[in-house]
Amino acid sequence: MKKWFTILAIITLCLSVVACSKDDNKKEEKANEATKKDELVLALTSEPDGGFDPTKGYAAYGSPLIQSTLLATDANSNIIYDLATEYKQSEDKLTWEFKLRQDATFTDGKPVKAEDVVFTYETAKKSGSTVDLVHMKQVKALDDNTVQFILEKPQSTFVYTAASIGIVPKHAYSDTYSTTPIGSGPYKLVEWKQGQQAIFERNDDYYGDKGHFKKVTALFMSEDQAFAAAKAGQVDVAQTSFAFANEKVPGMKIESYQTVDNRGISFVTIPEGSEVNGQKAGNNVTSDLAIRQAINLALDRQAIVDDALDGFGKTAFSNSDHLPWWNADTEIKRDVEKAKTVLADAGWKDSDGDKILEKGKVKAHFNLIYTAGDSTRQTIAMAVKQQLKEIGIDVTVSGGSWDDIEKKMYSDAVLFGWGNRNPMEVYYLYHSSNIGFDYYNTNSYKNAEVDQALDQALISGNMEDWKKAQQPIIHDLPWAWLVNVDHLYFVKDGLSLGKQPIHPHSHALDIMSNLEEWNWKK
Repeated sequence: MKKWFTILAIITLCLSVVACSKDDNKKEEKANEATKKDELVLALTSEPDGGFDPTKGYAAYGSPLIQSTLLATDANSNIIYDLATEYKQSEDKLTWEFKLRQDATFTDGKPVKAEDVVFTYETAKKSGSTVDLVHMKQVKALDDNTVQFILEKPQSTFVYTAASIGIVPKHAYSDTYSTTPIGSGPYKLVEWKQGQQAIFERNDDYYGDKGHFKKVTALFMSEDQAFAAAKAGQVDVAQTSFAFANEKVPGMKIESYQTVDNRGISFVTIPEGSEVNGQKAGNNVTSDLAIRQAINLALDRQAIVDDALDGFGKTAFSNSDHLPWWNADTEIKRDVEKAKTVLADAGWKDSDGDKILEKGKVKAHFNLIYTAGDSTRQTIAMAVKQQLKEIGIDVTVSGGSWDDIEKKMYSDAVLFGWGNRNPMEVYYLYHSSNIGFDYYNTNSYKNAEVDQALDQALISGNMEDWKKAQQPIIHDLPWAWLVNVDHLYFVKDGLSLGKQPIHPHSHALDIMSNLEEWNWKK
């Protein structure tokens, strides 16, 4: 009897141990699940090249995430408050004042004050990386919570500038700030291994809405690596391109986000023999209005979207399609026969039977350059070349470095990428004062009516004035805008990335601009 009692006790003990072990495993699984629920891993194909310093251009096209901005833009591109609680401008739009909230602190515990804003903007202007500060004459702190800006010329778009420059701490700024930034935004950077990863943690002292996720790790990978990581189940979000978008990834879905990340051809509008910034400038073919008009009429933009982008994009007719200041009249209906008529009426004919038009001694031929190594731009450029053969225009396509492009962009056509949630980009691309300024107005485009209308729009800030300023451009066509490239991501099932704004021209961390909205669906 004793023997059987002993055996029964041993069995009971074993079952108890097994039960405890299962309970421990369940607890561990629950703990792991909880960790997973408030931590994310992303695979991104680009990172901030120069680090995380807004005074040197970081996040100039989107949300800085780590730092606060005076103002912000919502998902519909409307201006909203952020660090500032109110602002006012003088009647002549030369003087701007911003009142700061008093509950904002940097992640080292120090309050955000007006002197930090002054320091940020002065430092940014000295760095020369923020073009919208060209006309900033002075910035000063009126008190701890009031900042005053004085501009050299009226600029209604200064609200967009205020929504794009993250504020850095005067007391903690140094030469190493780009790699170890301190800010007052919804997240803080705790580690950055350049070329490998960046780790962000939620800023629990942030004055605004707190993010659902305590920790977000961004892994910087090639497209191939990001796709492999997604298939292996190692990441929650993976940036990708149309080359992988039709692939199936278990437990993930493909998300496509609307953009103004456009690709367009910049045409030089002045004849040969000119000079810009001491460089050879001018093109006898693209400076002919009939050539530019015919190209815009003949191009099958939808075919470029379907074939070059595998359908993951939209046709583009300006640098700001579907933004509040977009002029819908920029849309051009394809008409190949009309394109041929425009060329013939302007004196372009194929007199020697080589299927390339000429006008006098000038052949309808031009060079089209794209950035070498960019397969998407190469594919688009080749599609343009093939399509223009139909109307007798010959195009030589070639890739080059940015140094090469800078040497040729005032004489050859260039396939550029633009797109910003700021109407000021229209001003920089088309106003004649920007000829030779950075990569803006490389066309050498000059139209007094456009200049006057853009100046008026800059003063008024009225969206109808911005649209009116683009009306003459519809005739002059210094650009052939082609496509807006969709931004594509594999996203884990059940994960919501919130209401994404229209994405600007592709830059690192764009997808994270509304990170505080991300959550797991219930």
